[in-house]
Amino acid sequence: MMTMRARATGLFRNFGDTFLALFKPHLEQLCADKQESSQRCAAEIVAGLVRGCKHWPFPKVESMWELLLPCLASAFSEISLETYADWGSCLSDCSSDRDPRRLHWLFEMIVSSESLSQSRGSFKDTSVMYLLQRALSQQEWRAPALHHRLLEHLEPQLSHPYKLVRDRLGSLLSTVFLFDIELLGGRLSAQPKVSDFVGRLVTGLQPLWGMVSDVKNGSTETDGPTSAVDVDDLAMSFATTTVSLEDSRRDKIETKDGAVIQLLKTALNWLGANRSLQPLSPSLLRLLPLILRHSDQEEDQELDVLAKTALQQMAMSWLPSASIEALLDELEMVANGNSWRAVRSALTFISTIVFQNLLTVQKPNISSRIQKILLVSLQNPQLEVREAAASCLSKLLQCGYLVLSSELTGHFLEMAAVKLHKTKGKVAVRNTDGKALVKRHAGVLGLAACIRAFPHTIPDAVPDILVALSRHAHDPPFILSTVKKTVADFKHTHRDTWELHKSRFTDEQLLILADLLISPNYFT
Repeated sequence: MMTMRARATGLFRNFGDTFLALFKPHLEQLCADKQESSQRCAAEIVAGLVRGCKHWPFPKVESMWELLLPCLASAFSEISLETYADWGSCLSDCSSDRDPRRLHWLFEMIVSSESLSQSRGSFKDTSVMYLLQRALSQQEWRAPALHHRLLEHLEPQLSHPYKLVRDRLGSLLSTVFLFDIELLGGRLSAQPKVSDFVGRLVTGLQPLWGMVSDVKNGSTETDGPTSAVDVDDLAMSFATTTVSLEDSRRDKIETKDGAVIQLLKTALNWLGANRSLQPLSPSLLRLLPLILRHSDQEEDQELDVLAKTALQQMAMSWLPSASIEALLDELEMVANGNSWRAVRSALTFISTIVFQNLLTVQKPNISSRIQKILLVSLQNPQLEVREAAASCLSKLLQCGYLVLSSELTGHFLEMAAVKLHKTKGKVAVRNTDGKALVKRHAGVLGLAACIRAFPHTIPDAVPDILVALSRHAHDPPFILSTVKKTVADFKHTHRDTWELHKSRFTDEQLLILADLLISPNYFT
């Protein structure tokens, strides 16, 4: 069945503007009516009229737009939740496969400063941006001048207080920068440049950079000997101190300038909706520490979700060789920073981007720097960071990106052998020995990662690593739990092929492993 849009297209294509005067009063009445059926009918007629005038001479096209623009302005002022999708489809059809110069009347009306700058409420503002995006997306690379003008109108609104508008701004920005690509021969397209826009973003987000630029300049430990404290109390003090410092910095930023947070949310909306044909550029990586800093926090759930979505989009992008150095520099800065939440997010980001770009980053100098970041994170005072680093290390060992060498296992054995003070049979440490406790746990986590990296095989080093873990069966609770979980996972993953794999162990090693796997009897 032929639709009204197809009928209108055929009518105006075959008969020109013969019937245009007859349609005028009906079109004006339909556009001014708030009823959904009237608005939908008007959208169908307008789409057919614009599609049908493709071969009209210029004077007829100009007179048609003089009639049509007031009707469209009236319809857009009465747009509703039920009709904005119909008008979006209408403008998309009008712009599809058409020279933008033949539609400059329409684009001038929507891109004008009055249309984009005048606030009419969150829904009306969002609707205008949506209609513009539907029309511009069909033009693809053919309207760079419009993209430049649009960006000039949008930038002052990036810190908009309404979430609905910020979401649409981010989506519209992804359309503006979609074709910022490097052409053959190194020539750049005429589209707005992401690098220039990111530079202005970094300047606007300057108050937030204090939260990520701080680098560890000392520990929270006091000078001189103090009395012994329990291991659990020490771990709790690490977490409480770190969280309180981060919360105080965030409170200062939010009370100082809430618009900066809104600007960050719009930027994250753009990165999360980014469909650029370009690879992950060094300019975008300038925002990585700030995104990592806000990707794992509980105070603002919207900001948390946006940051995680942006990180996921960046991690799944193609990483060119020219950006690897910049990426590693940013990750090293985060790993040495004072935000444990940012470090934990960075570790997840590392595993994803390495898997996505395995062939690009498969170079010794790159893998050694990534391994160094993991080893530094393994000795982070925060327990969650150490566990995330161990998980990332296990994944990279399992996929073969990192190699289980004797140097690596020897490094973990050396860290795990750090001695802890014992007072009256109970493990306790002085404040000055907190680093030793963390280092010991880091070694155990590293050894556990080496075992988890081979869930279905048993390399030559695994039996000795299991024996080394057995020596920590009486360590503090969070170290002991790591040992028990590792051995339990090993038993679960090797259960079906245990008869084949147990030949890799000596009788003494099997006895030690049995002691770890079998729970002690109450009567023994």
